[in-house]
Amino acid sequence: MKNKMLYDREVNFKDRAIEFEVRKKLKKMQGPIMFSETINIYELEVISRGTKDLEGIENLVNLERLSLYSNNLNAMTLRHLSGLKNLKSLDLADNPSIMEIPAGTLDEMTELRELVLDETGIYTLDEIMMEKLINLEEILIEDNNIKNLNFLISNKALKKFLFRNNRVSDISAIKDLENLDEVWGANNEISSIDALENKRDLEYINFENNFIEDISPLKNSYKLETVYLGNNRIANVDALQDKKLIKSLELEENRITNIESLSTLEAVERLYLNKNNIKDFSPIANLKNLETLFVSQNQTSNFDVLHEIGLNLRNKDF
Repeated sequence: MKNKMLYDREVNFKDRAIEFEVRKKLKKMQGPIMFSETINIYELEVISRGTKDLEGIENLVNLERLSLYSNNLNAMTLRHLSGLKNLKSLDLADNPSIMEIPAGTLDEMTELRELVLDETGIYTLDEIMMEKLINLEEILIEDNNIKNLNFLISNKALKKFLFRNNRVSDISAIKDLENLDEVWGANNEISSIDALENKRDLEYINFENNFIEDISPLKNSYKLETVYLGNNRIANVDALQDKKLIKSLELEENRITNIESLSTLEAVERLYLNKNNIKDFSPIANLKNLETLFVSQNQTSNFDVLHEIGLNLRNKDF
């Protein structure tokens, strides 16, 4: 009992919303909150509550999942997260005043698997700090001001990387991340996807609205199931030949003329080829699993070759 008394202490939270959520977890809406009680809290969500100050949250030492989505946090108050060594998932999305994650903030979170930083206004992450996140599998940094991805070079465990709506032009930093299976890079300034070459585990890619011309780096990615490459500068799609697992393929608004290689996509259900330079659609006339097909605004207005398959489509534009 004496040791317990020495160990225990009262815990206070500067932010009322955090205190309220902690009390709900403890089923204790009045009275002092003791440290010995907080060690049994493993998950906490404080969402859209106007929270500005995280002081006190450092006492929740056994937290594994923490969501602070859509609040008013800034970089300075993030220091209170630095001692949460057991975190596996941290969501700081939609806190546009954060701007940066101070060096050292995440250093001790070696168990972290998921990091969500969408709409935080960040422009980079500290490379030394990121290097210590040896178990990180998912990072979401969409809708920010990021130009450079070098901070990811050491995150070898990474599987899922979402960075849509940034200012990235070079993705070479992910070249050696061999475990990637999902990459979302739409709405950036990317002209080359050479870094994806020999990524054999890729299942989902989204690089819509970029400046990509060459997709040959995808030729060995036979696990691809979803490919979004609309609004680029792609003319040749031979790299997609024999990708028999692809179910959804979006190639609208490119410079494609020949789709012979797409005749092998026997699993495809959704196919967007509108706004290209295609004259002959016969290669896709026997894709029996198609449910959605868009082919308008090409170099032909005659889609008779697609008549039979068109009878079974749920969505079409011809």
